[in-house]
Amino acid sequence: MLALHRTALPERVGIDWSFGDWREYLGRIRQQNRELEEGRVFVELVRLLDTFASYDGIAAKALRVCPTGAPSSAPQNWPTLIDTDLARAHVVEVKA
Repeated sequence: MLALHRTALPERVGIDWSFGDWREYLGRIRQQNRELEEGRVFVELVRLLDTFASYDGIAAKALRVCPTGAPSSAPQNWPTLIDTDLARAHVVEVKA
């Protein structure tokens, strides 16, 4: 798992359109919250999909890696990607 502090979030982000069910989620959000402005719709969609696309680079030093021994620890305490032995990174298997 990787984490990124909000101050390191690139300016140009968008929906990860490769995620197959994004239209279904978008429809659900709009149906349940008809008054939401576009920015909030985007945030809710990212929360549901657990993914987003960045159109700008993200510095490796800004990414934090969840350590195997502490998967429930706070992300701000995780080591940075460049300071991590990837053999010790916590990997989450996604089942299709």
